[in-house]
Amino acid sequence: MIAAFVEGVLGYLDVSEKERRSVCDYLVPRLQREDEKDQEKIYRRVTNWIDVIRTPRPERNHWHLEHRDGDGKVFVSLGSEDNNLQVLFNGQNTEKTIMVSEALDVLKSRLDDLDFKLLQQLFSRVDGELALSLSGDRLAENAELIQSRIRELAQTYERDGRIVIPRRPIIHIEFNPLYVKYGRRRYNGNPLAFFLQHQDVYGEMSRGQLRNFDPGLYHTLRRQGLLQKAIPEIYLDRPTRTHTLPKEEQQRIAQKLAENNGFVAKTAKDLGYDPNTVKKYGKVNGVQLVDRSNQPLEDAQVAEIMSAFPVYDGSAYRASRHLPYSYSAIYKRWKRAGLI
Repeated sequence: MIAAFVEGVLGYLDVSEKERRSVCDYLVPRLQREDEKDQEKIYRRVTNWIDVIRTPRPERNHWHLEHRDGDGKVFVSLGSEDNNLQVLFNGQNTEKTIMVSEALDVLKSRLDDLDFKLLQQLFSRVDGELALSLSGDRLAENAELIQSRIRELAQTYERDGRIVIPRRPIIHIEFNPLYVKYGRRRYNGNPLAFFLQHQDVYGEMSRGQLRNFDPGLYHTLRRQGLLQKAIPEIYLDRPTRTHTLPKEEQQRIAQKLAENNGFVAKTAKDLGYDPNTVKKYGKVNGVQLVDRSNQPLEDAQVAEIMSAFPVYDGSAYRASRHLPYSYSAIYKRWKRAGLI
C-alpha cells in the first residue's frame, strides 16, 4: 500500500529516474518499517526527500525560510554567518543585506496590523538578530505576497480567535501545501516540566489535539510515561473495560457538535477525537448527528469539494480542516477529476 501510494506521488511530481530510485530504494523501506499510514505525512516525506536530493550539498545544513514564485525566489537564511547567500532572480548578484529589525520597519506600514503582529511573533521565536539577503526595496515590492503567506500561516494556527504556535523554533516553511518544520528540542531532560511551563499554549488541549499540534512533545511524553500526568484525559472503568471521558469533556464535545450543526467529521477534526467518540457523546447528550462518512455525496457536496481546490491551493489536508469532509474523500474527488 505504501509503495503504491509513493508511486502515485512520484507520478504526480516531476522527478528524474535517479530521484525515483532513491525514494524507492531508501525511503519506501523506511516508511514500511515505520508502518506509516498517514498519506499526508508520506507525501511530505517524499517531497522533503526529493528536496534534499536536489539541494546542493553545502546548503543542506542551512536553516532557511523560502518562497518560490515562477523564476524568482525570496530567500531568508536563518542563523548563518555565511555571506554567500542565495542569488536572487536568475543569477543576479545578491542584493544588500537587511537586518530583521530594519525589515520590520519597512513592512510595518505596508501590512495590516494583525498580520504585522504575527510576523513579529514569528521572528521573536528565533534567538539573536537575523540578516536577510533582501533590500528594503525588494521587501516593499513583495509586501502583498508576504501578507498573503502570513495569513496562510494564521489560518493554520488559529484557535479560538488566537494564533497559537508550538513552543519550538521554526526552521523551515513550505507553501502549496503549507508545511512548517520545527527544530529539535531536548526539554532539559524534563518534557513534563516543559509542558506545564507553557500552559498558555498546551493547557486546554486534549491528547488528540496535542498529537496533531505538537507531535514531538506528545510522543516524548508518551515514551517517558508522562502523558497521563500531563493530560489525565482517559479513565478506564475496570468492570466493563470501556473508556470514559470526564463529564466536563463530554459536555464540551456535545457543545461543539451542536455548534457544528451535528456534523461528526468536522467536530472530530476540531477537537482531535475519533469520530466514534464524538458520536458516542453526542448521542448521550441528545445532539442530532449528521454523519456523512458512509453516505454517498450529493451533487452539491461534490461541487463544494471541487470548488475548494483553488481556495486551498490543491491541499486536501488543508481543505479537510475547514470542510466537513475527510482528507481521503477530498483527495479522491480531486484525483478523479484530474486536478492532482
